[in-house]
Amino acid sequence: FNLAKAMDVMQEGKFRHVLIVDKQGRLTGIISDRDILRYLPIRSRQGQTQGARSAGTRAEVFRSNLFDVAPEDASLGLPVKNIMSREIVHVLPTCSFYDAVKMLHEMKISCLPVVDDEKKLRGIVTTLKYSWFGDTD
Repeated sequence: FNLAKAMDVMQEGKFRHVLIVDKQGRLTGIISDRDILRYLPIRSRQGQTQGARSAGTRAEVFRSNLFDVAPEDASLGLPVKNIMSREIVHVLPTCSFYDAVKMLHEMKISCLPVVDDEKKLRGIVTTLKYSWFGDTD
């Protein structure tokens, strides 16, 4: 699993995080779009976003150009294990939704994996998945 594959997963699913599990399904790491951007070369996007505005919203244009990198760039072959964070804040399935959201807010993190006692991945709570709960209209 390399950087290119992680980027594909993020782009296709419109995810900001990819959770890495071992063969037994245990959470071993996490990689965010910010982690990936640290390893990609900086390329000029001016002009690309200007012409692409008619193709969608600013967020869609930004997202489609986020990982703009030449296909032959060596950074794409980097193994995810060299980039991922291994110290992962997580919660158990018994954690209340309120407590999970409180943790996200207080720790200023945007992703909180849900794992069982054996560290097997059971779900994820993200800032995007709880943000709509505040709107009652």
